[in-house]
Amino acid sequence: MSTQGNKIAALAILLVLIAVFLFAAAFPIWRSYQSLYSEIAGVQERLDRAVAANENAKSTLARSESLGELERFLLVGESTTHAAALLQSRIGDLVARYGGQLTSTQAIPAESGQSMAHLSVRAHFMATAESLVRILMDLEGQLPLLVMEELRVSSRGGRNLYENTLLDVSFRVSGWMAKSQ
Repeated sequence: MSTQGNKIAALAILLVLIAVFLFAAAFPIWRSYQSLYSEIAGVQERLDRAVAANENAKSTLARSESLGELERFLLVGESTTHAAALLQSRIGDLVARYGGQLTSTQAIPAESGQSMAHLSVRAHFMATAESLVRILMDLEGQLPLLVMEELRVSSRGGRNLYENTLLDVSFRVSGWMAKSQ
């Protein structure tokens, strides 16, 4: 081989060694770059979700602040179904507290307006006249604001209502709940 051929072979070997060295050094760097890139994309996605959650929280807070004083007059619950269940429980507790016998309660499907949902619960129970007065006063006289509708009372026995005569009572009680946004 001539010196010219040796020079070309040496140059080719040198170029191959340089390429191998660059590939050996660049490949881990490139892999690290890809890993960091995917991590950054994941962090960006989590930040986007956090910003969206923050916007949702801000709108909920603004809605809550706009309700202001009105909020204490409204029924609370995670949903209209939950609020109706809480109202049913409240009726049952009052009837039991004042010595009545709860026969049934039934939540009526909520009617939704723009910003409020109208909730109603139908109740049927047996109680004395004194117990009935206390139950009605507790339901209508405390917060949240509740309205009694379709009150039906019939006597089960004696003529004098104050002789511990049991009354058959049914009514519908209604309230309002702020709609979730």
